Amino acid sequence: MSHQGELCLGSVRELTPGVAQALARHQGGLRLRGLKEMSDAVAEALSRHAGDLHLGTLKELSLAGAVALNKHQGILYLEATGDLPLEVGLNLMENPRWRPEPTFCRF
Repeated sequence: MSHQGELCLGSVRELTPGVAQALARHQGGLRLRGLKEMSDAVAEALSRHAGDLHLGTLKELSLAGAVALNKHQGILYLEATGDLPLEVGLNLMENPRWRPEPTFCRF
C-alpha cells in the first residue's frame, strides 16, 4: 500500500532498514529532519522512495550511503553537508537533484 502527500517525521532520530523500506513505499514527500546519522542499509532503502526526501542535517553518512542516496529519483533536500566528511558532502552536492533544505520549513 502506498500513500501520497507529505509525511513529516521530524522527531524520529533513527531508522532501522525495515522501517526505512516501509517509509520508502510512501509516494509523497518524506521529512526525516531529526535523523543525524544514516546507515548504508537505510540509505539504500530510502533511495527507492519516489517523492521528495528532506533529511535536515546529517552528521554521519558514509560514502556508500551517499552513493545510495544519489540513486533517489526525487529531490534530495539536505540542510547542510558541512558536518559530513568532505568526500561524502561533495558526492551529495554533485547530485543534480540535491537542494539545500529551505530554512523556513523548520518542524
